[in-house]
Amino acid sequence: MVKAETCDVLVPAECEIIIEGYVSADKSVAEGPFGEFPGYLSNQSSLKPLAKITCVTFRDEAILPICIPGVPIDSTLMLGCFCLSATARVYFEKSGLPIIDCFSPLEASSHWLVIRVRDDWHKITGMTVKAFIDKIAEVFWTNHIGKTTAKLIIVGEDIPPDDSNKVTWALATRNNPVQGVFHYPQYDSDGTGLQIYLDVATKLRGRGGLVAYSCLQIQQQVNQPLEQVLSFATNYPLPLQEKIKSKWSEWGFDR
Repeated sequence: MVKAETCDVLVPAECEIIIEGYVSADKSVAEGPFGEFPGYLSNQSSLKPLAKITCVTFRDEAILPICIPGVPIDSTLMLGCFCLSATARVYFEKSGLPIIDCFSPLEASSHWLVIRVRDDWHKITGMTVKAFIDKIAEVFWTNHIGKTTAKLIIVGEDIPPDDSNKVTWALATRNNPVQGVFHYPQYDSDGTGLQIYLDVATKLRGRGGLVAYSCLQIQQQVNQPLEQVLSFATNYPLPLQEKIKSKWSEWGFDR
């Protein structure tokens, strides 16, 4: 530790950069507008306490770690989305619900959490679709991790949460816009709080706008066979698949 240049405090000698100064107790200046990780620049500024910088010292070739937010995917989202996903999975595992895994797609700027559940969830829990989705929502939005995301997407076993193409396909083709959408105004969260679509009342309350999209079967279809997926990998004999792939480049296509 060494003494600072203009302040009567000790600072670590190995610091890359040391910024000295003080924050005014009675003076404010306009700050902003700022951009944030959803990918938008605010149109507003606000008054904040004035900071007076008295000295800046730094090592030779000092390193200043910084992330500049913008339209996804960018560096500000990487750590946040992975930490959100890992922490949420811990809570789901503790809940005992038949949840396989979850992931916050980088393309969605931390606004979605995709949750993959076992196809036999009804056999395991005996719950209705609504009761099952309600329980998932309760686990997520009653823990501190629920302050991070306002939209949950629940998918079956065949949809990897980190495959955004398949998640998009599932949401578009499996979610019933009436029977598969569930709202949760009772929980004390509004997601990140940085969504540009939030109204003033929701921002002031700090709660609202929470929704879960079920891409599972609707209640009427529960216990019926799942729809068969139509794809090259599942609907063509393996020898034919191998023959086609072996000639792919010969036909002028990339593998």
